[in-house]
Amino acid sequence: MITLKEIATAINEKLKEVLPHIPIQSKDISEGYERPALFVDFDNTTNAQFGARGKERRIQVIIYFFPSDRYKNKIEILEVQEILEQAFTGHFEIKEGFVVYPMEVSSIKVDGVFQFSFEIHYIEIDDTETGEDVDSININLVKER
Repeated sequence: MITLKEIATAINEKLKEVLPHIPIQSKDISEGYERPALFVDFDNTTNAQFGARGKERRIQVIIYFFPSDRYKNKIEILEVQEILEQAFTGHFEIKEGFVVYPMEVSSIKVDGVFQFSFEIHYIEIDDTETGEDVDSININLVKER
């Protein structure tokens, strides 16, 4: 099963790939940070049973971008917005063989901070067998008259 940690790691790896010059902060942003910086957060996460062996999960992902200058940042934010839209539109691989398609990609600028968000929705089915393998089957058929 896919963990939240694996999803966060995959998002951070994608950010390092597309924005290698901008550090990703992992500590609480209220503790302070140097600009420019990125911060990834999950919001409104749901997890539900899906059938007997399945799990359905929805995760709202928010990527905060703190530009170099809090007040003079229009071009820098537009450049980062374009890069993020290209990186998180279409398929996105969480781990080998597990791909998601981000939905409802949106962005907003609040108090000089750019917020880029999208939702990940997926269903996982645990199809691992728990019983023993069958080596042979003996069947006696009786014909009724």
